[in-house]
Amino acid sequence: MTRPVEIFPDTESLSQRAATIVAETVAVALGDRKRALVGLSGGSTPRRTYELLGERGTLAADGVEIFFADERCVPPDDHASNYRLVATTIGDHGNVRRIRGEIAPDDAAREYEAVLGERFGDDPPAFDLMLLGMGPDGHTASLFPGAPELAERERWVVATKNEYGWVRRVTLTLPVLNASRRSLMLVTGKDKARAVADVLSGGTSPAARVLGAHLLLDEAASGASPPARDRPAPDELFDLSAEDGGE
Repeated sequence: MTRPVEIFPDTESLSQRAATIVAETVAVALGDRKRALVGLSGGSTPRRTYELLGERGTLAADGVEIFFADERCVPPDDHASNYRLVATTIGDHGNVRRIRGEIAPDDAAREYEAVLGERFGDDPPAFDLMLLGMGPDGHTASLFPGAPELAERERWVVATKNEYGWVRRVTLTLPVLNASRRSLMLVTGKDKARAVADVLSGGTSPAARVLGAHLLLDEAASGASPPARDRPAPDELFDLSAEDGGE
């Protein structure tokens, strides 16, 4: 399946483009169906996009509802919570349907599946937009290489059997991710270039199994080398103020 791919020189330009795509998609959904159902992910990569969406009020409009592709099993005020990321950037305007990471993982998965069933009534739910990231290992949402959750075809939401980054997670499954009307995958950093290459070559990583996802990449993730004049000086290579990597 053909995947739209766009490559940007830096995170800011990528984030601006992502925010524009989200706004356009939401506007079309509101015009067609009077509602826009959006799924969001966590990690460091989408933060700037979410800040832009928050500044513009894109996802605060009447008819917009925000859901999550996955969540770490932590309380909503924990620094690792995807809900916390969204609430502190986009804002919670009473339209955010969070996964309750503070309860037992399997209970949280069943509860969120019921939330989706009540709201969508489809089989499986069809989001207007699903915004995803990608890890260096090719995982997306909380679907990790070799994990049993990848084989799930009946459930819409499951809890991971294993811990990732010290905690179990709750995640949407591939049938739901692939039912989205539009999916957007934001990827930055040279540590993800190999995973991106796998996706573009039709590989088998979890991210590669999200069919037709629109990829927004920075040059490092795409495997492109910047011109020599743009390479950092030796004393700039170890910038301890840089944000930790992530999805």
